[in-house]
Amino acid sequence: MFPVGGSADGRPSFALFTDGPCKAASTAFSLNFEGQREAIEGVGAVRLVLTPPTPFFGPLIFYGVFLDDDTIELASITGDPDYWQRIDKDPE
Repeated sequence: MFPVGGSADGRPSFALFTDGPCKAASTAFSLNFEGQREAIEGVGAVRLVLTPPTPFFGPLIFYGVFLDDDTIELASITGDPDYWQRIDKDPE
């Protein structure tokens, strides 16, 4: 998804991803897992964190799962691959 050193066409690096939105989601889960939105209604062990867009990344949804050993696993990440094209067409 994100090349190690970024790319010539402007794709951000993996380090920028892990130090930015991934760290934000991990922090939100670790500080207040129960306070995050349930990803599946009635299944409290699966929560999600929405990260806002930044200059390098569009908005992302991180899914976390609370495991039996009291750890939280980042299970999945979803983003809109067409986000930047969509906002380019936004008149505001």
